[in-house]
Amino acid sequence: MASKGYACTGSKTTSPNRLFPTKDISKLTTPKNQALYIQKHCPTISIHLSGQQGYTALQSGYWSSFQRDVEPFCFLEPTTPQDVAQILKILKGLGCPFAVKSGGHAAFAGASSAAEGFTVSLRRFREVSVGEDRRTTRVGTGNTWGEVYEELRPRGLGVVGGRVKNIGVGGLVLGGGISFFSGRYGWACDGVRNYELVTAEGEVLQVSQESQPDLYWALRGGGNQFGVVTRVDLETFEQGDLWGGTRVLLWEHTEALLDAFYEFAQVGAEADVDASMYLAFAYAPKPRDIFVASPFFTHAKGVEEPRVFREFLKLPHVRSTLRKANLVDLADELDKTNPNGLRESYWTHNFLLTREMLSEVTQIWKDEVETLKDVAGVLPALVLQPLTRNILAHFSRNGGNCLGLSPSPSTPSEPLLLMSVPTMWTDTSKDELVISTLRRMVERCVARSREVGAFQRFIYMNYAAREQRVFEGYGEGCLGRLRGVARKWDPEGVLRGQGGFGLWDGVGKAEGEG
Repeated sequence: MASKGYACTGSKTTSPNRLFPTKDISKLTTPKNQALYIQKHCPTISIHLSGQQGYTALQSGYWSSFQRDVEPFCFLEPTTPQDVAQILKILKGLGCPFAVKSGGHAAFAGASSAAEGFTVSLRRFREVSVGEDRRTTRVGTGNTWGEVYEELRPRGLGVVGGRVKNIGVGGLVLGGGISFFSGRYGWACDGVRNYELVTAEGEVLQVSQESQPDLYWALRGGGNQFGVVTRVDLETFEQGDLWGGTRVLLWEHTEALLDAFYEFAQVGAEADVDASMYLAFAYAPKPRDIFVASPFFTHAKGVEEPRVFREFLKLPHVRSTLRKANLVDLADELDKTNPNGLRESYWTHNFLLTREMLSEVTQIWKDEVETLKDVAGVLPALVLQPLTRNILAHFSRNGGNCLGLSPSPSTPSEPLLLMSVPTMWTDTSKDELVISTLRRMVERCVARSREVGAFQRFIYMNYAAREQRVFEGYGEGCLGRLRGVARKWDPEGVLRGQGGFGLWDGVGKAEGEG
C-alpha cells in the first residue's frame, strides 16, 4: 500500500507531448549529426561533448577504471522524466548505442556507458523528499546513498539502502540491494513502494504492486532492461544511531571466525534481526605479504557488543573501529575501502551455507591469490555474507521479488552463503591474469559445492562479472516471467542488454523478439 503521505497507485503519469520529426531520421548516421538532432529537438537536455568540462566530470565519476576507459561520444543530462522519454524515443529512432548511468559504481566496462554512443546520466534526478506521515521517501535515482542518508539523518529516519556512501541509488535497488537493515526489512528492492519509470516507448509510469504488478515484480531485482527508473518511493522508518564498525584479525583466527559466522547465520541472526555482519578476508601485498580477516558488524538499534556477536568479539584483534555511529558515518567508513579509479573486478556465487563450504571457499581463495601476489597494486578480497532465514522471508513481501529465492511451503528457506571476490589492482598489463584467476577461483568453488552437496544456482547481479549468467540463476520460472514482462514493455528490444547482463542469453533473435 502507498503511504498516506504520497499517492503511488496511478498507473500513468504522463507521456511526452513534444513531438519530433521522424522523416529521414535514419539518414543521421554519425554521432555528431545525431547529437545535433537531439540538441535541436530536446532543448531542455544538457549535452556534454568530449573535451568539455561537463563530459570530463561525468567520465571521472565512474568508480572503476574499466568504466572510465569507455568513452561515449557524449553524455546526455535530462532533468525530468519527460526529457528521458524524449531521449528514448529519439535514440530508438536513430538506432544508436546508448547506456544509462545512475551512480556508475559497476566494475566492468560498459555497465553504464556506451562506447562512441550516448550515455544518459541521471545525475540531475536528486529529489529526496519525505512524505507527511514519514512512512515514504521519494528518492531520485541520481542520488548516492550517502546523499540520501544525509537528508534523512536530521529527521531521525532511515530507509533500506546501500552500505557504501558513493554507490548510486538506481543500480543498487534494481539489482536487489543488501543493507544494514536487511534482517528486519529484507533487501532494498523489497522496500520500494513505487517506481517512476520511463518505458522504451516513451511512456512515463508510476509502477506499484497495485498498478502494474508484473512490471513491479520484474523491477525488484531484474535490473534496468524494463525501462529507465527515475525515482523510487521507499518505505521509511524511525532510525537513530547504530553500533558498528570493523575488526582486523590475523589469519590464524580464520577457523574460529568461520565457526562464529556459521553460528550467527544459523541461529544468531534470527534471534536478533537488527544485527548484521559480513566476514571479509584480504591479502596485504608486499612488503607486508600477509593475509588478514576483517569482519564488519552493525546493530541497527545501537546495542553495543550484542550477544549474537560474542564469539567474534572474544577473539584477539589488531585493530577495531567499533563504536556508536550514525548511518552516514558507517557508510563513509565502507566507502573508504572502495577507492575510485583502480582496475576492479567482481565475481560472485551463492551456496548452501554449510560449515564445510565456508572452509572450502576460504582455502580455494587463499590458494588462488598466490597467483596474484606479484601484480602491482593488487588488493584481493573474499567477502562472505549470510542470507539468513529472516532475510529470505522478506523476499515474499509485497508480491515478492524476482530473484527466485523466496521460500515456499515446498521449499522452506535455509541460510545461504553469498560469496564474492572483489579485487582491485593498478597494472593494466595484468588484466587478463587477474580476471582469469578470479574466474578459475569461482569455477573451483562451484565445482566443489556440487561435490559436497552445497550448490545453489543464484548469482547476485550487483556483484557479478559481466560473463556470469545472472538471470539463469533466478530459475526457469522467474526467467520466463521476466522475459514475458520484457516482451510486453519493450517489444522491440530497445533496452535489451542494458546493465551488461543478458536476459535473452541462449535465446535466438526471433524468439527473443516474439
